[in-house]
Amino acid sequence: MVEANEQEKEIIYKVEKIVCKFFNVTEQDVLNRNHKRDSSMARGFIWYILHYDYEMSATKIANTYYRVPRSVKSLISKTKYSIKKQSMYRKIYHAFKDALNLR
Repeated sequence: MVEANEQEKEIIYKVEKIVCKFFNVTEQDVLNRNHKRDSSMARGFIWYILHYDYEMSATKIANTYYRVPRSVKSLISKTKYSIKKQSMYRKIYHAFKDALNLR
């Protein structure tokens, strides 16, 4: 089992804090299998940012959030497609990148 080290846990916490505040959900909502729209969108953005911007593997994200890698990859893929095709998702993603100083 691949686990996140301390530095990665700090990154996860920082990303969760910013994204959860934006969507007005708790970190527990993201961790649980909550299927409400805001919780699901927050989860998708967190996983997308961790995977693409911080280069964290889907397996590591899956272990951190108690999921299987396939479901993590699926939600990351859906989020990637939404960012590419919908301006609202793109604006939200760029706002997160600015907040995380990823430019």
